[in-house]
Amino acid sequence: MINLIFVAKQEDLQNAFQRAGWIKTDTWSPIFIWHMLRRGVNDTKLPMSRFYLFGRVQDYAFALPDPSEIVSRRHHLRIWKTNYTIEKTPVWAAAATYDVAIEIAKRGRLLNHKIDPDVDAERDFIGTALMGTASVSRREYLPSASPIFEAETTTGEPYHSDSRILLLMVASAKTIASNQSLPGVWAAPLSIVAPVKRPPNNMTSHP
Repeated sequence: MINLIFVAKQEDLQNAFQRAGWIKTDTWSPIFIWHMLRRGVNDTKLPMSRFYLFGRVQDYAFALPDPSEIVSRRHHLRIWKTNYTIEKTPVWAAAATYDVAIEIAKRGRLLNHKIDPDVDAERDFIGTALMGTASVSRREYLPSASPIFEAETTTGEPYHSDSRILLLMVASAKTIASNQSLPGVWAAPLSIVAPVKRPPNNMTSHP
């Protein structure tokens, strides 16, 4: 489920998560178990599976592992760059969930992470984490055009949501360094500029 939108330049987006202690994970490999054997269970960069939006896999995957259970429990999100801009700044769509355990999957995969079904809690956790490092200049909860209140993940696990999307405008390094006072919400709506060629409508959105 897409539950976050970032308005940010690429470098600012990466720096924001780095400041908050998040880690960019390794590129996904089909030989997941061999990755674990080679790197061990303390690998904080354990790859995430590939999910598709706009007909392609995620551009970025970030994780914040639990120090006591790095492999089985971690905050994580996948991010895709869209073809849209706001005030000439790129717009990114993201799906955030919290891994709570490793289990035998219901639908074909040998191993899979089970997620916390309250996906809104992870959405809000990420917003709070970035706000805490002064990385966010503006934020707003947006209603979904196609609300999803209850659904299942690709492996058959149920999850629920209030279906709101948290939109975060990421501050530039210059703004953060200047220690300017950053507002918590938009004072006025921002104009979204659509690309000449819009993304396809048959996009997949799931955790």
